[in-house]
Amino acid sequence: MTDNSIIKRFTNSNESWLEIAERVSSISNHSNEMKKLMQDGCFIPAGQILRGGGLKDKVLYNSFVTSIDNKETEKEIASRITQWTELGSGVGINVSDWIRYRENKSGNQLKIIAEAICKAQQTLWNKGITRTATMINVDFDIVGIEELALNISTNEALRHINLGVLMTDENLKKAEILGSSENKKLNSICNLIWSCGNPGLIFIDNVNKCHPFANEKINACNSCAEQFLLPNEGCCLGAINLEKFVITNKFSFTDLKDCIEKSISFLNNVIDASAFPCSESKIIALNRRRIGLGIMGLDTMFEKLHIDYSSREAIDLSFEISKSFREYSIYSSEEIAKKEGPFKDFNNSTLKQPRRNSYLNSIAPTGAISMIFENSSGIEPIFGNEIIKGNTKVTLRHNSGENKTIYDIAPDSQIEILSIWQKNIDGGISKTLNLTENIDLNDIFACLMLAWKKGCKGLSIYRKNSRKSAFNILLKL
Repeated sequence: MTDNSIIKRFTNSNESWLEIAERVSSISNHSNEMKKLMQDGCFIPAGQILRGGGLKDKVLYNSFVTSIDNKETEKEIASRITQWTELGSGVGINVSDWIRYRENKSGNQLKIIAEAICKAQQTLWNKGITRTATMINVDFDIVGIEELALNISTNEALRHINLGVLMTDENLKKAEILGSSENKKLNSICNLIWSCGNPGLIFIDNVNKCHPFANEKINACNSCAEQFLLPNEGCCLGAINLEKFVITNKFSFTDLKDCIEKSISFLNNVIDASAFPCSESKIIALNRRRIGLGIMGLDTMFEKLHIDYSSREAIDLSFEISKSFREYSIYSSEEIAKKEGPFKDFNNSTLKQPRRNSYLNSIAPTGAISMIFENSSGIEPIFGNEIIKGNTKVTLRHNSGENKTIYDIAPDSQIEILSIWQKNIDGGISKTLNLTENIDLNDIFACLMLAWKKGCKGLSIYRKNSRKSAFNILLKL
């Protein structure tokens, strides 16, 4: 059953879910089948597609990374980000080289550009457009990370910003050496994470090891960190609701395969149906045809199967499903390529078999779309019996009432599930490691190191009730 109040707030329209499915499914080569998959809650496109699918000249991509010219002013950069955001998409940007170019200028350049972006984004809030988010990506060596992370948590004017710190394998290996400058800085960042939940860490070498274009280096992600993108590149998203594939207490891989085939085809068509914020974005979209089919409802699926999220059974089933998810996605894209040809840049890639899309999978937070069908979001454990988003309260379904919530699940169990899925997801996975209030700094450090060593691409950590501490630390600076 869908919640019409959530649908209305999420899509800014009075359409019913049936009407949205009718409009959006017109993009598909299998419109009737796709409409049914949407109506049944098996596949849910991301918000931009729900809002604009089937309409003319709408940007249907949820995420982009914008390019940056070192000679641009902070106001010029902020203006472009805000123009893209107004189209409905979250935007990421790496400001590290821009800051280095200004190394002789006075003032904290990281703070200066963050404040400029937020000031520009506030103009959208003043218009009533509240879906705004910018991911500022910054290299580990840049000065000012600690101050900005605290300010994001304590200054309402900076609420539009997410902060991601890029660490290389070399950075992380040196950070393990007690007393090294890298160790001291990472411990300082861990102190901030413990205190306020900022910043998130990006293991950028793990990202680039999976990139199928060996002569390129990615250095930025989108606002929720499920997509690591080149400058001006974007991605269209959708999620398969795993809960719906539990039939008579068993997971149906046959039904999953059918749904993936139609969903890959649908997202591939979204590329051609979408408008773009600039000509460069359109060119790279058509040359690479990146899509991001992901999942939601993992923990709700576990619950229906009477599986504990932190159990060996959950790990084994996650591996089996994620491996099949990957294989079915590749097969579907290869089948499209037989009819339509591979993506234009295929011969420049390291991929062996021709396929239609350079990237196929990523797992977004699915916070809003999972609320429509009242289940758990992304790969996250259930947060509680009820969740509140804005003024909307949703009661999550519990079959047994005995399953653990996120704060009951050990950090290493959460990271294990994340790493299992990441092995079979070529894009990123948005994941916040939610920890109990009594966790200490050494635990934060250990969690980050464990996630890196297990091949994860990034991690955010939030200690319960932590932001109460941020104001006290800020006063001491």
